[in-house]
Amino acid sequence: MEPTHDPVEVESFLGTDAIAAVSRVERVNPGRNDEMVGAAGCVSVEQVDDVVGRAHEAHLSWGAKSLAQRSELLLAAADAVADTADELGPLLARELGKVVEDCK
Repeated sequence: MEPTHDPVEVESFLGTDAIAAVSRVERVNPGRNDEMVGAAGCVSVEQVDDVVGRAHEAHLSWGAKSLAQRSELLLAAADAVADTADELGPLLARELGKVVEDCK
């Protein structure tokens, strides 16, 4: 059976900078194990340490925001996900082995 979609390639980032992967992990559609959904690069332990450091800085910045600011940002993020449901639904369905309507 031929795959119905091109696999998604996911890069790793540190802030806005792409990080070179040291290996790669592939995700297969559990409903059609002949279909690769996508692949993501894996990073080194040192790179993870850098990412965790940045995440801690982001956590402190997030905590300094008011409840109103955080609510506004989360609602904008929810709107962005809802706006792309037609695009994300089929991808999630393939990744999870579910029907599209369950993934929107």
